[in-house]
Amino acid sequence: MSLVKANSVAKNDGTQETSLIEGLVKAWVNYNNGTGSVRDSFGVASITDNGAGDDTVNYSTAFANAGASVQVTGSNGSSGGYIGLIRDASTLPTASLVRIGTATTSAATEAAYANVTAHGDLA
Repeated sequence: MSLVKANSVAKNDGTQETSLIEGLVKAWVNYNNGTGSVRDSFGVASITDNGAGDDTVNYSTAFANAGASVQVTGSNGSSGGYIGLIRDASTLPTASLVRIGTATTSAATEAAYANVTAHGDLA
């Protein structure tokens, strides 16, 4: 196996350069918010169930700080109507985890498909 060391890549003509350090997702997971069953993931060590529509995603490797950009989506797979969000200010993300919630427009509830992605510099 070969090892390539680079900080960025670009097209052959030198355009559209992408930073390999800053430009890639460092952690992501697709899972069932109700059962905790993980379909696939990268950079996620575990998921903690805190209650209906309330989970903590624990990263395998900590970020450099709590400023990672995190996106959350949720769906029940058929009729939609779910939203994904980072929990309230009392549970702000840290360098090693993010607490997320899934809900309909009226109440917290489990999502059949919960997706979390995180971008940022690793520690």
